[in-house]
Amino acid sequence: MTDSFFYETGREKIAQQNMQFSIIHLRPRRTPDEKETEKAAISNQLFEIFSKYPHACV
Repeated sequence: MTDSFFYETGREKIAQQNMQFSIIHLRPRRTPDEKETEKAAISNQLFEIFSKYPHACV
């Protein structure tokens, strides 16, 4: 079984020091449930990291 991924693309042109750069952004397209699951996982990981430093949590 193969998973298929869909991406949202964005294009942007940037001028820097007499040079032109074309930037193409590829973002995976996810369902709202997938986004919430990913957001919760990141939040839990950050909590585990910062809970080690009680003086940083004011």
